[in-house]
Amino acid sequence: MSKGKAPAPIPPRTRTPVARAPTPKASTSRQPVQAPPPQPAAPQPPPGNPPPNPPVPAAMAQQNQPRILGTAPDPYDGSPEKAITFWNTLANYYAINEAVYTTNAQKVSSALTHFKIGTPARNWASDLMQIALAAQPPNYGTWDEFKEAFKKQFIPPASQMEAISKMHLNQMGAKDFATWFQEWSTEARRTGADETTKMWAFRRNLPASLQKKLLTLSPQPTTLDTLVEKAREFDKNWQIFGRPFGNSPRGRGSSRGNWRGNQNPRIQEIKEDAKIEIAATQPKRGTSQK
Repeated sequence: MSKGKAPAPIPPRTRTPVARAPTPKASTSRQPVQAPPPQPAAPQPPPGNPPPNPPVPAAMAQQNQPRILGTAPDPYDGSPEKAITFWNTLANYYAINEAVYTTNAQKVSSALTHFKIGTPARNWASDLMQIALAAQPPNYGTWDEFKEAFKKQFIPPASQMEAISKMHLNQMGAKDFATWFQEWSTEARRTGADETTKMWAFRRNLPASLQKKLLTLSPQPTTLDTLVEKAREFDKNWQIFGRPFGNSPRGRGSSRGNWRGNQNPRIQEIKEDAKIEIAATQPKRGTSQK
């Protein structure tokens, strides 16, 4: 080998560093948190007074208003034979609408519009309106005062006395209970009598055997409706269980098989009174009349 210069050593490869964007360091300093601006305080009601109610929407207020119930009576023309029926219908209409007509002035002033135009009855109502509106403030009086004024004007005493007579003298006898009670209750309503009087007359008009059945009740009925219902129940039970089958002599009208066939208690009382009177006026046997 020839001596010569040794080859220069090959330098090692080096990687060229890639420039990277510096990673931002988290800031160690905290920014101060700002508080929201203060809001003005709501005005408070003065002590001792309740807060005012929020306004109610018109639609909701309309829904909360009470509704009119029933049907108003037909305009009254002043006929005496229609007076009691008209008044009962009128009074019932305003009784079931007490939530709407809450004062006497509202009830009476509205009732005065139920009289037929062009009749003496409407003239009478118009006169009452004029008197009421002439006062300051307007004064229609009470409902009871209006009722009395109506009765004096349109219900003749003879008609009322006739109804009272029929209420006390219309005996059930052998009639069907439903048919008889419809007749009796119609006259009882026309009398304008209180409930106690009606209950007494109702009992007196029943056959004696049915009266005895009612006396077995405990406690005794305290209203006319309850009394009528019990009497109807006793009569219905007799119709189902008490009546004999076939053509038995104990059928309807027999004093043994039907309490309605028993002699009317009022007639029996009259006969007993007559016997006593006859016995008192006639001389005893064996004595001579001077």
